[in-house]
Order: sequence, then structure tokens, then C-alpha cells
Amino acid sequence: MLRNIVKRSFSSNYQTKILINNKWVPAASGKTFGVFNPSTEQEICQVSQGGDADVDAAVKAARAAFEGAEWNAMGHLGRRGLLLKFAENIEKNAEELAAIECTDNGKAFGHAIHDVFGCAEIMKYYAGWTEKMSGENLPVSGYGPFMALTKTHPVGVCG
Repeated sequence: MLRNIVKRSFSSNYQTKILINNKWVPAASGKTFGVFNPSTEQEICQVSQGGDADVDAAVKAARAAFEGAEWNAMGHLGRRGLLLKFAENIEKNAEELAAIECTDNGKAFGHAIHDVFGCAEIMKYYAGWTEKMSGENLPVSGYGPFMALTKTHPVGVCG
């Protein structure tokens, strides 16, 4: 069964480029590197080798999306929905993702499938946090009858 999943996964139109601004692009340098199955030492595929220019382009695109009207108008429920959809897609494709993980690093399928479902659970966990990020009223002692309001919000993009 695992062999059939792996064969199907790697014979499909498998992306080996870099995802920047919702587009699959080759590395700016044009460089690639081989990914090898450690149990057979056979090359699985060549993937784009991202460098500084690619990180800069990805951060620039992410910053534009972060500051864009669509993201800001989405609110916490929309963001929660995106993370839950991501988790759902991970679970839906769990066997294939685990098979790829086995082939890529030699991990046993049972361990890989556990890791895949663990990843989905982490996405669900963070989806829940979108509803919990709110402000707090904090007393400011020693300076009179004042209160400080804190507001937790995303601060930006990193690469």
C-alpha cells in the first residue's frame, strides 16, 4: 500500500518550486538541489534552492498581504477558518503526506502518519487562539486612578 501511495505522490505534477505571492516560482538564482530517499539513495526530485533574494521576495509579498485590506478586513473568524481549512486539508491528505515523509527521510510510516495528524492538531490549536487574542485592563499603581489597556495583535512578517 505504501509503495502505491509513494508512486502516486511522486509521479503526479509535484511542485518543486518556491511558493511566493501565491505563485510557484523557481529560485531567483536558478539553483536546485537533489532530494534523496535515504533507504535507497535514489534521487526523488530536484527542488529549488532558495536564497537571500527569494527570502526577500517572500517577505515582501507576505508584508503586502499582511498589510492588505483583505487580511485586515477578515477578522479573527476568517483567520480561524483558514487555519481550520488548512488542518482539514492536512488530514484529508494524511496518507500521502506521511508517505512523502517516509520517502524523504526514512521515517517509519506509523511515526510519519502520527506526525502528520499532530501537525493538523497544531493548526487547530492555533486556530483557537485567533478568538483569544484580546486586550486587558491593567492597573497602573502609584500614579493615580489610571488604567492601562493592552491589545494583542500580530506584529508582522519574518523570514
